[in-house]
Amino acid sequence: MSRQENHSKIGVWGIVVIIAMSNISLYGLPYMRDQFYDVIIEALGVSHSRLSLLFSIFGTVSLFSYVLGGPVVDRLSTKKLMCVSLVASGIMHLYVTTGPPYWILCIIFGCMAIAACFTFYPASMKLLNSLKEKGGKGKIFGFYVSIISTLGIGVVLIGVLALHLNASSLSVFRIVVGSYGVLNLIMCVLLLIFVKDEYTQNEQNQKFNLKKTYGLIKDKRLWYVAGIMFCNYLNLAILTYLIPFLSTTFGLEEKYIVIISLVRTNVVTIVASFAAGLIADKLGSVIQLHQYSFMIGFAGSIVLLTAATGSITLFMVIAASFIVTFVEVGSKSVNMVMLSDVSIPKEYFGTAVGLVSFIAFSPDAFFYQIAGAIMDNSRMPYQILFCILVVSMGIGVAICRHLRKMMRTEKA
Repeated sequence: MSRQENHSKIGVWGIVVIIAMSNISLYGLPYMRDQFYDVIIEALGVSHSRLSLLFSIFGTVSLFSYVLGGPVVDRLSTKKLMCVSLVASGIMHLYVTTGPPYWILCIIFGCMAIAACFTFYPASMKLLNSLKEKGGKGKIFGFYVSIISTLGIGVVLIGVLALHLNASSLSVFRIVVGSYGVLNLIMCVLLLIFVKDEYTQNEQNQKFNLKKTYGLIKDKRLWYVAGIMFCNYLNLAILTYLIPFLSTTFGLEEKYIVIISLVRTNVVTIVASFAAGLIADKLGSVIQLHQYSFMIGFAGSIVLLTAATGSITLFMVIAASFIVTFVEVGSKSVNMVMLSDVSIPKEYFGTAVGLVSFIAFSPDAFFYQIAGAIMDNSRMPYQILFCILVVSMGIGVAICRHLRKMMRTEKA
């Protein structure tokens, strides 16, 4: 390997780490609810319903930002858009630590969604897709998600340490949110220094064209990819109810619930993401990886559905839950590589990311309300949820098979 090639390799993985850390900082405050929900409530002095409204604002604005941001990313500088997002997010995170009134928080959460999803997300996916590494893109995207999960734990531990030292909720909130704010600004500087602006490398005839974009919208393969991703995210949304299922159905103690939850949400994500990237590159197709994942997940979902009747041992249920989580989280990490599998042109990658993201992430906007109604009003909530899971896995297999068949026919 030549000296130049070695520096290029170091550059690729360094860029992946920078984008991953940027992702962590941009989504900092909105995703703090998973670990510091009570801290946020006390620090902001808001009710549960008011806090839920803030998260709903973020989710709703995010959903539409994906679609509108894609074409913008394809027309403007990728690196500059990401830097603008990081600076805006950094300032907003730091301002929140001063304790603004609730109506300003509503505006800030909406603006954070724009910063994260309108410009940064499609731009970062386009930049990651432009990176080249021996073995394939699966390894890059898998490593990217693993880094997010690993480094994200580090920021959380800062808050946990502060809590352990008996710091007040307000102090913990300011420390964690302030850390995200500073990290945003640091990542902006690193992007400016180390990341090339991929847009400036495009040929003149590759630039964004509205007429060709309409042709992209009519491409059936794009919508099959969106369907696969939709099933994947719906499955992951359903799997969030595994913990209450284990607690209520099997009476598992809280200390064991915490351990299982920690392993599922952190350790499994790190290992599964990296493994999925390597396997996808080995198979040469992320679509094929998804098909196998849905098939394994289908079998695991049958076990969970059967367990909802109480006729399977706890060990089998925990094993099935880990297996299903592993394959679905792994598949999620390399979702965007499917756009390369179906040969989406580089100059329209941002638009494609926005379109499929609107469909793929929609379960976050509607499913939890449906699931909540099922949990509150049904006498057999977990049977219904796991039945939906089985159906979704089956539909995912069917879409993957049809798309692969279509691509083989086109290739022939």
